[in-house]
Amino acid sequence: MASFGTTSQAFAFDQINHIASVVKGHRSRATEMEMNSALAFVDGGEPQNEIEAALLVQMTTTHSAAMQCLLTAAGNLTLATDGGVGNLAVKLLRTYTAQVEALTKLRRGGEQVVRHVHVDNRGGQAVIAETVTTRGPKSNGAKQPHEPSGTPSLGAEMLGYDATGNGVPFASDARETSMSTARRKE
Repeated sequence: MASFGTTSQAFAFDQINHIASVVKGHRSRATEMEMNSALAFVDGGEPQNEIEAALLVQMTTTHSAAMQCLLTAAGNLTLATDGGVGNLAVKLLRTYTAQVEALTKLRRGGEQVVRHVHVDNRGGQAVIAETVTTRGPKSNGAKQPHEPSGTPSLGAEMLGYDATGNGVPFASDARETSMSTARRKE
């Protein structure tokens, strides 16, 4: 029961039955080695509760089914391609990856750690910064870079919304001509 992070014997036995029903494949019973391997997988994940245990059981059974598909595909290329076993193996492996990500997110509590890496072009050395200041120290953040301000800008201001509905002009070295059919509004 400790391997499944539970105090419920019924939950632990139910999860063992789920594992056995998938791990056995087309045979009548799973081998002792297969069951011990699957149980070691769940125990190695150290589930803290029944939700994590259920996810680890899904992961071990998904992995087992994917390996069975890959084994079948390796033995019979017709089944791999025409029978769709190879495609099923790929889907199962993607599902396994999603399950790993779900377990990681569950354990992290939905929080996300974001690190900003700034590469200094002068030396090419990466520096991990905990905080990043994108404006000068006196900025209050009220103005956006595209908004007009009292200070002179470093370049031309970006074009904004045109109330008449005209789009942004495109550069050309020719004189003004009519718009091509593909660029007209219907």
